[in-house]
Amino acid sequence: MKEISKNIMKIYESEDSIDYVLNCSCCSEDHLTRIEIEHNQNVAEEITMSFHKTMVWTSQWGDINWFLRMWKRLKASYRMLVTGWIDIEEYVILEDEEHIDNLIFALEEGRKKIKEYNDKSVRINTEFKNI
Repeated sequence: MKEISKNIMKIYESEDSIDYVLNCSCCSEDHLTRIEIEHNQNVAEEITMSFHKTMVWTSQWGDINWFLRMWKRLKASYRMLVTGWIDIEEYVILEDEEHIDNLIFALEEGRKKIKEYNDKSVRINTEFKNI
């Protein structure tokens, strides 16, 4: 079995879920992405995949004036407070093909893990109904 080694690490595994941390190639700890792949408890065949990131609000691109940067942050904060919505873009830099391959491997491993769990659950439920 292939081991994940470059910029992605398995941090947790249980019978119905598997978690990874994906490192950004910029090496900033602010850009870590935690990926959770788990069996959805509500729908038997459904897989839930969650991405957890620390989002950074930067409004400084092109604005030299500190007051304008602060004003943009205040407007965005007000919009989130009033509407509950905000648009933010965040990124992860994937360094090379090996980094991409390791991410794909992690997703495939998660899919396989959930499939095994679903197959086991169906077998147990079928056996229970036959008793």
